[in-house]
Amino acid sequence: MELDCPVLMVIKDMDNQIFGAFSTHPFRLSEHYYGTGETFLYSFCPEIKVYRWKGENSYFVKGNTDSLQIGGGGQADGHEHHAQTFT
Repeated sequence: MELDCPVLMVIKDMDNQIFGAFSTHPFRLSEHYYGTGETFLYSFCPEIKVYRWKGENSYFVKGNTDSLQIGGGGQADGHEHHAQTFT
């Protein structure tokens, strides 16, 4: 059974910081990015902040068995670089 619905990911880390993402498409294994400009990131630190698509690229969501990448650009390797996708 394959689902075709949006995903709201919520993460709470060991420092009680809450953040996550909304994806217009379900997460799946993919060699290429997928999703739409409605995809966004957010954080609660201490109030909600939403990072929406900047329109510079289409690097929304990409995943494999080792990682999930949301946003990208420049050095789009999933590490601590500022992504060009969201602002």
